[in-house]
Amino acid sequence: MLLRPTRWSRPLDWLPALSAYIAVVPQTSDLKLYLDARSPDVAPTTVRRILERACDHLSIGDQFASVVLLEGMAEPPVVAVSVTDAAEMLDCVALDVPRLEQRATAVVSHALWVKALVDAIQADLDQAAYVAAPPVPADGLPLVTVRIPTYGGGHALVERAIPSALASPYPHVEVLVCSDGPQPHARAAVEALGDPRVRYLELEERPAYPSSPEAFWRSAGSFAANRLLDEARGLFTTPLDHDDAYTFSHIPLLLDALRRGGLDFVYGQAMTEFPQGAWSLHGSAPLAYGQLNQASVMYSARLSHMRYDPHAWLLGEPGDWNLWRRFRDVGAAIGHVSQPVAVHFKERSSIDHIEPAQQDHPPEVIASDILGTSARELLTVASRDAGAL
Repeated sequence: MLLRPTRWSRPLDWLPALSAYIAVVPQTSDLKLYLDARSPDVAPTTVRRILERACDHLSIGDQFASVVLLEGMAEPPVVAVSVTDAAEMLDCVALDVPRLEQRATAVVSHALWVKALVDAIQADLDQAAYVAAPPVPADGLPLVTVRIPTYGGGHALVERAIPSALASPYPHVEVLVCSDGPQPHARAAVEALGDPRVRYLELEERPAYPSSPEAFWRSAGSFAANRLLDEARGLFTTPLDHDDAYTFSHIPLLLDALRRGGLDFVYGQAMTEFPQGAWSLHGSAPLAYGQLNQASVMYSARLSHMRYDPHAWLLGEPGDWNLWRRFRDVGAAIGHVSQPVAVHFKERSSIDHIEPAQQDHPPEVIASDILGTSARELLTVASRDAGAL
């Protein structure tokens, strides 16, 4: 059998078929699965690394039927049957993967087992891309992209967030706004600004997010943020929530710190409003969870390949912190500026009315959120013990 992954860079494009093969084809079988890496979208050394990692994880350390990686000028046997996904592969071998048990604990356990593999592969991919990325030039007036995901009311967006970005004394800025679903009122409000530096985008439909307030808070806006990253043209990127604001010196201060220090990622302090109404200056070194705000960040194009993980809620991590942590993990050069560069209003305001006890959800709720969001795709990867969805 021959599997031609369209994107080695997206693990869930090829893991379901590979996992089904490892799960059901006996180790003693004469069958072989050929994986085409003759024109991969990542470096050949990276393909070998992530395939080895996948096989070790999926086989749980046991022996498995032959898997052959095709590289360079190698050709598969003429008799090899092409398959495009797990279903075609299983039809070809006339075998079935056991159905994943629908018990909530089984669904959650399996999703976390697959996510551990997907995250490890993604870390390999991110690391390889970071190492291969050239240094960003430290001269001239490079374009800086301000990216603002939005959804809901648009008043703060057009009265506070966008004006604070456009007020910067730095002259070469683009402001990208993306709605997390169709919003005619947001489009009209942004386009009415009439500023050529501002561009409005929107997702065709609102993504499904977890139902529990804490998990929703950790993941909301991640799809819109990723769309913005796909569209960004700047050598440097700085995020902003639609109800927050930059200080006047935000862009020049952080950009200067990045360039003088030869850094990839820098963050400053944010004047932060907490649920009880108190304000505090927030943001300190070293980089740690809870010690920086999204509006106080800027990073270079060496990290522009990395995206938000919409399933970081399964790890108990907010999407922004998950991305910053992964920046650190690939070895990015990180710096801190001990000056306020942003104003952050109403920290955790979307869930501050939820009692702490209500934020701890049983497996039934977590399983329902897995099945009801794009995290469901994790369950298509099979294990020998639990099967697949």
